[in-house]
Amino acid sequence: MLLGGRVGRDVRISLGKHLRSGRVRTTTDPIELGRARYALVPRSLAGPGEQRPAAARPLVAVAAAIREAGNPAGARKLLAFLASAGARRLLTPCVSKSVDGTAAASSETGFFAQSVVDWWLPQCTIERNGYSEPRQVLGSPDAASLGVRDQYTGFMSLGQGGYVTVDMGAPAIDGPGADVRVFQSVAGEWVTLYASTTAQGPFTLVGLRTPCGVRSPGVFSNHCDFDLHDGGLTEARYFKIEDGEVYPCLKGGTITEGSDIDSIEILNPKP
Repeated sequence: MLLGGRVGRDVRISLGKHLRSGRVRTTTDPIELGRARYALVPRSLAGPGEQRPAAARPLVAVAAAIREAGNPAGARKLLAFLASAGARRLLTPCVSKSVDGTAAASSETGFFAQSVVDWWLPQCTIERNGYSEPRQVLGSPDAASLGVRDQYTGFMSLGQGGYVTVDMGAPAIDGPGADVRVFQSVAGEWVTLYASTTAQGPFTLVGLRTPCGVRSPGVFSNHCDFDLHDGGLTEARYFKIEDGEVYPCLKGGTITEGSDIDSIEILNPKP
């Protein structure tokens, strides 16, 4: 059983060839989804049985006040509530935890990406790459080689032109030297970085196709640094990391095609 509508369509795209249309039925009835023996649904619609994580594109909810809204004061009040600690307590059990109870967003106190806002991979990459889980870019660098060709853990391969957008949880500021560091694994592939003060954008280009192969002491991944000044920004909280290698998926001959993103770190945090 699969949740119907736009969400179901996105899941089908995300899972690609792993879903066989003849064996899958879609519905928008929450009762039917909750009673199904097997169902691919958000946690908020899951039934009482065993729950397992799925390698599907996570749902992303975005709230914004519309300029011509009929009740702008009410909209602003709702947005203020959603940003409060009370709202986080209510929503976290549904949207911010994995099925084993561990935080999907990083619980670290360091200045690393805390949650995934958006992501996109080309269909070829979804079908061929072995590392397409966006949550792998959260937290401190933890990528590692398993000692066999193309066998790794701890990163997301972006494919040709793919991207992942993250919320750092707090702003980076334009300070002395570089302000943001991207950890990129396997080789010195190129990375493009955009930044914004809001999840909805607009996103400003900070660095275009920057080689990301500087050795990182103590960790498996390489890294590349970015300066907000290069984008004319004084601060930013949301970062869009885009593949800069731009190598055709079908010619890649690997399951790690594209930039392999391990972690994003703020070097100059806002006081």
